[in-house]
Amino acid sequence: MSSQSRYCKVLTKIVKLFIVGKDELREQKFSEHERHVLEVLESEGVIIRDGDTYRLNVPKYELLIHALRKGCFIDLEKSSKTISWRDFEHLIKEIFRSFNFNSICRLRFSLSGRAFEIDVMSYKKPTIMIIEAKRRKRISTVEIKKIVNHHVSKVELISKNIDLVCRKLGIDWNYIELMPLILTLHKHEYKVLDGVPIVSISQLFNFLQQFEEYKNCFKIISVERYCLI
Repeated sequence: MSSQSRYCKVLTKIVKLFIVGKDELREQKFSEHERHVLEVLESEGVIIRDGDTYRLNVPKYELLIHALRKGCFIDLEKSSKTISWRDFEHLIKEIFRSFNFNSICRLRFSLSGRAFEIDVMSYKKPTIMIIEAKRRKRISTVEIKKIVNHHVSKVELISKNIDLVCRKLGIDWNYIELMPLILTLHKHEYKVLDGVPIVSISQLFNFLQQFEEYKNCFKIISVERYCLI
């Protein structure tokens, strides 16, 4: 096993201990190599040391992202069950940020007499992904179809009021591709439904890695406009 593999194995163990709810870890419970990884995390500002005790110095979602960026395999589906809804949203944002997307959570709109909220908007020219995040338990086939139809109707309404979106996001793009996306906690039997991708949190990295290659397979609402911020 390479040194990088050993490092990731230990880091994954430490992440799991913090994510499942431990507020602190005691040094004497770890091997010399594990203590070395803890020292690296301390030097990076991820944890802090108080005597023989280590405490998390960042939100849990940042610890997950830190481990992913180090090349560790992290079970995001399992980990996401133990973090708060706000941390779950931040986790989504940070994953998108890894692929050069900006993101805003909980955008509220009042359009055509209809008030609604978008969980996450992630955008990188010319794409704006409009994300409905579902952190609940398993979603039935009937329910996922309703969720997709309802979400698409929101995206279509947004496409007709694109200037408002530009102002909220602070962008001045003349050409925009709006793409609805359903993000779930668990993997669903449907990968794409009516052109709308259904992606679990554990699949999100791979989805974004392959997005440009496969985006023509997805439902895209194209809007041409001229915007002055």
